[in-house]
Amino acid sequence: MSIPRQLIKSFEIIRDCKLVVSKDPTEENLKEFGKAMNNSIPDQSNQISFMIYKFMRGMYLNDKKRFLNYILGMPHYESMILWTDYNDILQFFELSGVIFLGWNKSVNKYQAAKLDLSKKKSLDVLEEPKTNPRNKFDDKVLEFEKQDDYDVLHQRIATIQQQLQAQT
Repeated sequence: MSIPRQLIKSFEIIRDCKLVVSKDPTEENLKEFGKAMNNSIPDQSNQISFMIYKFMRGMYLNDKKRFLNYILGMPHYESMILWTDYNDILQFFELSGVIFLGWNKSVNKYQAAKLDLSKKKSLDVLEEPKTNPRNKFDDKVLEFEKQDDYDVLHQRIATIQQQLQAQT
């Protein structure tokens, strides 16, 4: 199978980018990384590349471990790591604990952010009240569902930061 050139090019850019090489999550380095990540995913206008992407993504989602074992260590095929999930991507480039990587559904793009261990954000946990004011709980659920993807991403960042702080 032929791998789309844009995937290989994006992989090479990411592998050699300042963020991956230096592990320094400056704004400029995050932009370079994020741009290459987003360029790795073909759009629907390139039907052949998009079909290959969807097929390989389906294989990955079906059996992640087997897919990773298949692609890693094979020239050019390892570039398909960019078509996996953020955890596998960060682990491959040794960026776990350095940056946060997430998918923003509203714009269909990756977003990368620096993890800042000096900031600790508390998260509210939704609990059903013991008494029967069901409306208050329903209102909280509706409020939570209205949050946009950025709020969800920031909550994931806060959770990761808390986990890292607990480890140190």
